[in-house]
Amino acid sequence: MNWLEELVRMYGEHDAIAAGGKILPKWVSKKPKYLPEEYYWLIGATHKGFPEEMTEVRNTFGSNLSFKAEMLKALDGFRGEMGVKGKGLLQGEETELCERMREKFGRGVVYNPDAIVYHKVFPERLRMRFLLRRAFWQGYSKRMMKEKGYPIREEERFVKSLFGSIVERFKAKSLVAFGQVIFLLILTSAAGLGYVLKLLKVNRESHAK
Repeated sequence: MNWLEELVRMYGEHDAIAAGGKILPKWVSKKPKYLPEEYYWLIGATHKGFPEEMTEVRNTFGSNLSFKAEMLKALDGFRGEMGVKGKGLLQGEETELCERMREKFGRGVVYNPDAIVYHKVFPERLRMRFLLRRAFWQGYSKRMMKEKGYPIREEERFVKSLFGSIVERFKAKSLVAFGQVIFLLILTSAAGLGYVLKLLKVNRESHAK
């Protein structure tokens, strides 16, 4: 079966109101050894730690995500304050929509790992500057979600799981594993910085009123 058939199957067999699938990276250049699979979401691919079996999740990435038309209409679609704008890399428009969907309908996205799309990863998206900016804005976006009253439990679980990933790599005792530990720490710090700066910005604005 192909990607579209696998997504459509979720609406018939599982009565889904939204369905998504797996995104695998298609490297235009050589696959980088230093980039941990836990951070493949920075390059638009499904990351390590995401469910490996068919299950209901909060959301999948927008490049492999579908909805019932009537559900989207009931939610008035995506909201303009989220998503990439100008020079910024604000993210989370599909996450915000799926949170509203879960609030209104009590259901998430049916994830089918057999519904696979391939995402081209160009060399410029593997540069440290791009990865750090993407991680920073992800943290900024998650704080923005929290300020809107949405839970960020998935992100909290993800951060906690990174400690286990670091321990596993230290046990491996290889240069590649050690390099990935460094990247895990750097990228997590960048996301944390974005989260904190958004928090400080809100606090300054509230005090200025």
